[in-house]
Amino acid sequence: MSFKTEKSGEFTVLIFQTPNLLNGLDIELIEKALWAKVDGGERRILLDFSRVKHLSSQAMSMILRVHTKLAALPGGQLALCGMSPQLTEAIKITRLDRLMPLFPTRAKALAWTKLKRSGEKSPVED
Repeated sequence: MSFKTEKSGEFTVLIFQTPNLLNGLDIELIEKALWAKVDGGERRILLDFSRVKHLSSQAMSMILRVHTKLAALPGGQLALCGMSPQLTEAIKITRLDRLMPLFPTRAKALAWTKLKRSGEKSPVED
């Protein structure tokens, strides 16, 4: 399987296990797994790209669809973490970074959500 999921506080974290998110079938499976989580009541999802080196436009479209679905739900939130500089640049070129927060590490993303819940000012996202 090209990903695994785990629970970390209020977040469901999807951790990609492959360096390439290019295969359309893999991306469909990931999206179906995310829909199942959302349909099962999960509202806060963190996508961890620490192992990913290459990302297709189909994968970026999937990220946008998941964000759109979560943003329409009360308490819904999608965040991204662990992206290489090249992936971060691709996300910024497509302006997806304006829709969802990007974090250099999973720890920083989870710390930010704890601060956000408590009403404190959030740290600068890298």
